[in-house]
Amino acid sequence: PSKSLILRLKNPDRVTSVIPKSRVVEHEGKQYTQVKFGLDEVKVLNNLGIKAPSPINYMYEWKGKFEPFVHQRETSAFLTLNPRSICLNDMGTGKTLSVLWAADYLMEIGKLRKVLIVCPKSVMSVWENELHKHFLFTRRCVVLHGDKRKRLKLLNEDVPFYIINHDGIKTIEKELAEKGFDLWVIDEAAAFRNAQSNRSKVLHRLTKNAHWMWLLTGTPCPTLPTDAWALGRMLRNPNVPDFFSAFKSMVMTQVTTYKWVPKPDAYQTAYSILQPGVRYKKEDCVDLPPVTYQTLD
Repeated sequence: PSKSLILRLKNPDRVTSVIPKSRVVEHEGKQYTQVKFGLDEVKVLNNLGIKAPSPINYMYEWKGKFEPFVHQRETSAFLTLNPRSICLNDMGTGKTLSVLWAADYLMEIGKLRKVLIVCPKSVMSVWENELHKHFLFTRRCVVLHGDKRKRLKLLNEDVPFYIINHDGIKTIEKELAEKGFDLWVIDEAAAFRNAQSNRSKVLHRLTKNAHWMWLLTGTPCPTLPTDAWALGRMLRNPNVPDFFSAFKSMVMTQVTTYKWVPKPDAYQTAYSILQPGVRYKKEDCVDLPPVTYQTLD
């Protein structure tokens, strides 16, 4: 009832000294550490090596027509605890809803106000439909599509969710920067694997100071293990070399002047820099229905 976590700790001081809303209580002759069950407190506990669950699993009413699957709950919980992270779940495992539930919860507790979803043009309607279907009366959205004037008019609407296509961010870069989004969701993030492309440079400028940014892709290395470098850099992973050439030497072997081939452990090295990350393969999700349908225009 008090919305607290109750812990049995040998050394409570390491918690009570860093979390203001915590205390030692006695119950039936034993001492327990009582901690406020909030998102910030859970992050501190995890940083201290005390595995604590996300409050979303206990204090959130999962909106929509469907009950979330176990893997969707775990994905949403992971995202709430990791502001800059990547979701590598397979296609068809419900990444979209996992992201929307996590964002909705963070809005409920006051962590987020405005979210920008950057996705391929072909799935803009998927995000819009999922928001209408599951969050119709609570979370409105606009799709920033069309010429520049139309996009700017839609951008001025006061809604929690905005949806734009990958290359659309170049069209209204200045205005997007001024809007001050709290969360950036980058769907099919592997489209930004070339750090030298214009779209990647624009995204880097727009998100370099963002606290919350979730990358989504089931195929982080669609061509070569070097594809992971740009994504790892976006995650601010400290193990990512500053220069692409250094990472290329880590995962590739030069066999001729112009030919490079992946090293035996190249993909393991590539995936190791995609952290913090969550990954559910379709075969891991035993509670998925045998057939799912999705309509794309």
